[in-house]
Amino acid sequence: MWAIAMFETKQSARLTTREREIVHLIYLARGSKEIAARLRISTRTVRNHLRNIFRKLNITNRIDLAIWAMGEMERQDRVSDGARIGRSRSTGARWRTIARQDALNCQETAKIAVNAS
Repeated sequence: MWAIAMFETKQSARLTTREREIVHLIYLARGSKEIAARLRISTRTVRNHLRNIFRKLNITNRIDLAIWAMGEMERQDRVSDGARIGRSRSTGARWRTIARQDALNCQETAKIAVNAS
């Protein structure tokens, strides 16, 4: 699936395929209910997967997980940039740029919400 190929580093190799899918959806700022509906699992299962992901990556919240995912994508882009020398950006790279911007917008919204409280 699309989330599997996105994270292919040593640290992410410890994640299961389903956990990688959940990381991808967290990166895209999806909530537990939306993730559960999209993956056809219960919200309780989503929470269990998140708990396992947080433990494996030594992360404590969704924002840090989204930041971690962004770093993984940037590392992958640097590796794949060597293979694309002299060529235009691939559709996947453009998609990752858009997804990265969405995550940054989500993080800014979260900071504003926390400051407003």
